Amino acid sequence: IWIVFKATLSCIGVSIVSSGAAERLTFLAWGVLALFYSGFISPAIVHWTDSNGWLAKLGYKDLAGAGFIFYSAGVAALVVTVVSKPRKYRFDSNSTLNF
Repeated sequence: IWIVFKATLSCIGVSIVSSGAAERLTFLAWGVLALFYSGFISPAIVHWTDSNGWLAKLGYKDLAGAGFIFYSAGVAALVVTVVSKPRKYRFDSNSTLNF
């Protein structure tokens, strides 16, 4: 059951990162981003904050380990937003879409 809980946290993190990538990335780029975050970033952060991780040894405490997942996903979404191009039709003066 513990692995299912950690996988759920990873999925939540991917959904937060995906919100920063909305309408900015192609489907393939989003898939690579989701696999990279859920395969490398999220497990590393979970390992850092578990009982034997270096942040836990420094005194970091978190309820169920979710705080650092949300923080890292928010930072990752911000990075994706800054690095990627603007959303489609966002700054197009000829567009009929109103924001």
